[in-house]
Amino acid sequence: MKTKFNNDIHPTAWTPPPSIVTVLLAMLLVGASTAADRRFDRGDDDDRPSAPCKVTALLARQAARAEATSDYYLGLARASTLPGAEDRKTAKKQAREDYRESIALAGEQYNARLTLCQILGETRYHPVINPADFLTPAETAAHPNPYFPLRPGTTFRYRGENDEGTETNEVMVTDQTKQILGVTCTVVIDIVYLNGALKEYTWDWYAQDRQSNVWYFGELTLSYANGQIAGIEGSWEAGVDGAEAGIIMLADPRKGDRYQQENAPDVAEDMAQVIGFEDSWCVRYGCFENVLVTKEWSPLEKGVVEYKYYARDVGFIFGIMVKGGEEQTELVRIRH
Repeated sequence: MKTKFNNDIHPTAWTPPPSIVTVLLAMLLVGASTAADRRFDRGDDDDRPSAPCKVTALLARQAARAEATSDYYLGLARASTLPGAEDRKTAKKQAREDYRESIALAGEQYNARLTLCQILGETRYHPVINPADFLTPAETAAHPNPYFPLRPGTTFRYRGENDEGTETNEVMVTDQTKQILGVTCTVVIDIVYLNGALKEYTWDWYAQDRQSNVWYFGELTLSYANGQIAGIEGSWEAGVDGAEAGIIMLADPRKGDRYQQENAPDVAEDMAQVIGFEDSWCVRYGCFENVLVTKEWSPLEKGVVEYKYYARDVGFIFGIMVKGGEEQTELVRIRH
């Protein structure tokens, strides 16, 4: 069913004075906010202790809807400042279309989160991070996780094709470190080029625990357009704004294992599952035996599923999108 908009909010024949418009919109927004406050005051998770995952999904959907509504009214406000009638009409139409798309996306993400609740159950995700449980970067380099080795001085080069063209990656394990929640993380730099132009420059932060699980503590991602920084979308850090660390690679991956790679609500919510092992797998760099295969997806990208392949003592060697698009990446070079 299409969303209908009240014509009183889109005046045609008569436009009330600005002061009246301001009062009416303020009353509308305050009323909606009060109703929402009453609704979610009753929805405190203590009232539903057996369904924290579903409550989280519901509140995330409500937040997305509220943001869509806010953006819609701001769109109308900007439209009202345009001098031409046709320009105002076009801008209002665009605001309505953007609103509908945002509401639809909120629904898709909500359903995807409910699917995750079915997979993971209703247990709250809240890993306890104790710095004493983690190795130092030097200890990690000496005793690395075989499928995600963090050895400073190693650079991996990847090449792939997607809908936008040819993409290349330079992934460098550095000797730089970053303290997060008292844990000393290894800094890995990931530089992405699309058709030869800089697309992303990312600092990833990893740490290995004493059981050899590799944890992901966040990232700072700079996206580029026409050679200029365009944003930091997707950036997050464990312990900031409710974000929590996840596991990027298990110490002993077994078929069927599921794990959360990152948990920054509405920013980064990637999940992974172990599919199994391939006896051998070849890429441009070479052929490998006993290759680990995982499936990765996120409720923020409905319908997108990627398979990733990891070789012992090397790490990630191949990735292919199996749902939601056409994209693949493979290892072409390693430098030490």
